[in-house]
Amino acid sequence: MNENQIRAVCNSFQDDLKDIIKNGYDISTVLQYLKENQRIAVYNALEDNLKDIIKNSDDFRNVIQYLNEFQIRFVCNAIKDNLKTIIKTGYDFGEVIEHLNENQVIIVFKAFKYDFKDIIKNADDFRTVLCCLNKSKRTAVYDALKDDLKNIIKTGDDFSNVIEYLNESQRTSVCNSLKGDLNDILKTVDDYSNVFKFLDENQITAVCSAIKDNSKNIIKSIYGFRNVLFNLNEFQILAFYDALEENLKDIIKTSNDLGVVINDLNKNQARAICDKLKGDSNNIESFILSISKSSIEYDDIIEYLKQKEVFTSERTDVQYISARRKP
Repeated sequence: MNENQIRAVCNSFQDDLKDIIKNGYDISTVLQYLKENQRIAVYNALEDNLKDIIKNSDDFRNVIQYLNEFQIRFVCNAIKDNLKTIIKTGYDFGEVIEHLNENQVIIVFKAFKYDFKDIIKNADDFRTVLCCLNKSKRTAVYDALKDDLKNIIKTGDDFSNVIEYLNESQRTSVCNSLKGDLNDILKTVDDYSNVFKFLDENQITAVCSAIKDNSKNIIKSIYGFRNVLFNLNEFQILAFYDALEENLKDIIKTSNDLGVVINDLNKNQARAICDKLKGDSNNIESFILSISKSSIEYDDIIEYLKQKEVFTSERTDVQYISARRKP
């Protein structure tokens, strides 16, 4: 059918459209098979009924899925007075604005500027809202919720979800507000890894200081140690190790342990941890010698470190042969 024919069909059903198309899914089902000019005809016939059709965020997403920018702008304006009944959670908010341009997002954002507490009930809501906004709008949401974040963050996952899209200053404020509760929040190796990857060195140092006594009960094995390091860059690794060195210095007891730790690390991560392990000797080979049970083990781990590019081409102390242990 051409545009005029589609318009004629829509007009013939004008009085019954509310019974035929009851929600956003019905609209998207119709529009997905039409050409642009045909979609315009259907949209024009339905535009006065949008408030009745869009009852929730799923309806909204389905309605705008096949519309052009001008039509989406019209939809946003048509339902702006009903946004608070359509958007009830952070998930709803994300569902609505992920399909909008910056100007359209402003319409939705303004509707909730002073009421984000009504839709952000948990850390998942907080993250979902922030991930769809620009920096200035994220700051506005953070400012509206910052006094409530301590009550929202109850687990390691909550902690990482809250800080993921915050800036450095905001993350520091959140860390400081949680200092007395961190041992109850960070209870697993995964908690450590997921939170630390979003923190800078100073923030990691501060958090580790608060959890130092309990960390020995969390990082009990070489595998747990490796899993924490995996998501950290070399600077974060140095901060983490320095802060908890007393609890970590004896965790690598054999050359196999060292291989397990660095296996999944890139060269910069591996260099960082080896730099800490060499201790006062300022020589990683001396440390490897002390944990190797034979010259074969020593040779194997040295070769592995060379393959990982832990040693730079200028170094000659990898030829640490004379002091090797005998098989």
